[in-house]
Amino acid sequence: MHTPYRAGTEEYDRTAPSIADAPAAGDTLSTYLCCLLGGTTAVIAVLLALPMLLEVSQPFGGLSTTVIAFVLMFAWLVAWAVIEFAWEHLAATNAQTPAE
Repeated sequence: MHTPYRAGTEEYDRTAPSIADAPAAGDTLSTYLCCLLGGTTAVIAVLLALPMLLEVSQPFGGLSTTVIAFVLMFAWLVAWAVIEFAWEHLAATNAQTPAE
């Protein structure tokens, strides 16, 4: 439906960028690699801290394995976010430096 222009009203600027015009969300290969590296880092960290985690989660009884699973998932998401941020920062820094 066409809305005619009326005097005294603001017209929508169609040249302004919108979210629909945004580029695709990053390189999928780098995202997959960051996810895999974050998961590996989290598993290694949780395995190294497993004796302490078992002792801390012992008061939860039957839910102690659930607590450890939540700790693993949280560690994975944090590691993934940190690695992804570092990857994007390094990519932006390398793009700004002139090639020799």
